[in-house]
Amino acid sequence: MIIPKIAIIGGGNMASSLVTGLCHAGCNPKNIGASDPNRYKLTRLHRKFGIHTSLDNMTVTKESQIIVFAVKPQHLREAAKSIAVFIKKQLPLILSIVAGVRTQTIQKVLGLKTGAIVRSMPNTPALIGQGMTALYATRAVSVQQKRLAEAIMQSVGCTAWIKDEALLDVVTAISGSGPAYFLGLMEALEAVAIELGLHSPMAHTLVVQTALGSATLALKTKKKLSHLRAQVTSKGGTTEAAFKVLNAARTKEIIQKAVRAAFLRSKQLGLVEE
Repeated sequence: MIIPKIAIIGGGNMASSLVTGLCHAGCNPKNIGASDPNRYKLTRLHRKFGIHTSLDNMTVTKESQIIVFAVKPQHLREAAKSIAVFIKKQLPLILSIVAGVRTQTIQKVLGLKTGAIVRSMPNTPALIGQGMTALYATRAVSVQQKRLAEAIMQSVGCTAWIKDEALLDVVTAISGSGPAYFLGLMEALEAVAIELGLHSPMAHTLVVQTALGSATLALKTKKKLSHLRAQVTSKGGTTEAAFKVLNAARTKEIIQKAVRAAFLRSKQLGLVEE
């Protein structure tokens, strides 16, 4: 899909990953603009991809059909205020990757009664093109605009649409925070492998490749996770011995409790932004 002129407000890691993904997907760098208060970030993006950059939001926004807000939540109001007049007049597609900020809040800070706004929740693997992004669109978003938003986020990984914006709090708790859960488990496995005698590089390789292989197996076979886990858990074997300890410690319940805590925190942060 041909992406029209796009302005990315923010020059951080996620913005950089989007520029990388869009350029690798064949988007013309001349159609991409990025703004940020940090001159170093902009210089890096310009030198690497040849996109237009500016310290001024309005400069890169002018004539853009898509505006991507890729700033921290506390900086959204200031960024929105600087280009609100243009947005009210031209009504471009707004794609927000601002964590926790609801579409209603975005409309409010832009001074819009309605607007084509797509809110997205990517995760950090987007930095290497392996992200998982959930998308939610307001009623004003056209079918073509939904396709554009989807194409932009698919440049850094997989996407999925949800119909209820409230479910983005669940997404935040699962895929948004999820990489930290898996990395925390990997960290623990690596530490015990070293404790039991493996050298650090070997322990790291074993853990990382096992995690990658397990995820790829689940993705490609499309079998239930419980089925795949049972295939490894032979009766009387080593895996069963490990799961007896995990079950006794109620590990599954603890993980679910932790995710619920993340979900509730996401809801609280969203309400604060409103």
